[in-house]
Amino acid sequence: MSEDLNQLVRKYTVNHERTIKRICAPLQDLNISDLGYVIIKTDGSFCNLSTFPAFLEYYYAEEMYNTQPYFSHPDLFQSGHTLVQVTSNPSFQKDCESRYHLNYCLCKIQKHRDYMEMFFIHPPTNCSKNCLKYLKDIYLLDKFASYFRQEAKTLIANALHEGYNISKTRGRAFYEAAPGLKLLNNDCKTQQFLKKISPLTAREHQCLDLYKQGRSAQATAAILNLSQRTVEHYFDNIKAKLGCQSKMELLER
Repeated sequence: MSEDLNQLVRKYTVNHERTIKRICAPLQDLNISDLGYVIIKTDGSFCNLSTFPAFLEYYYAEEMYNTQPYFSHPDLFQSGHTLVQVTSNPSFQKDCESRYHLNYCLCKIQKHRDYMEMFFIHPPTNCSKNCLKYLKDIYLLDKFASYFRQEAKTLIANALHEGYNISKTRGRAFYEAAPGLKLLNNDCKTQQFLKKISPLTAREHQCLDLYKQGRSAQATAAILNLSQRTVEHYFDNIKAKLGCQSKMELLER
């Protein structure tokens, strides 16, 4: 299975290096040297692209993905930005710093209904502290994410179609989250804080929580002992308060 992921790197990053670098060229305006892109579906379907083929080949040859805590089930996480090291393994981290001058990077996680995307944004060589400066460009980076998704959609679709799967490689670890990891979906402190500043009522929160668990409006109505029409009314209020056009958008909030 690890050989399959090495093939993913060779076939879709090494062989398409020029295409990926062309797509990512605008990032130079923001003083960003390299970008790593990952998409993981709930069934473990997987794609990883990078503007740094030599590093990505080394990363997979050493099977560092097995200790990458964010290469896990999408339901474990929520959308957001966080600062991460290239690898959580101290000995590998030293190698990454000495061989490729990579340490910290800014990670953007974007949740969708049945998959999540991750953008690993690397500063220039030996400038890991620059990661924090990218926070002022979050709006531009979010715009770039949409642009990258569109420009690389054929490459991503082809890779996913080939059936590379990270859950089969990581096994049980794919369904577990490391304690203290940032952007966890079940982080109680985060959820309590968000609910305190949320414009939603307690009942609207109940409807939204059940929807995020995959419950239909009919099932939600039965659980909360409400009519389906009342539940739909709650969702209309939720969408209005959160500025969403559809219920699908609520999953990304």
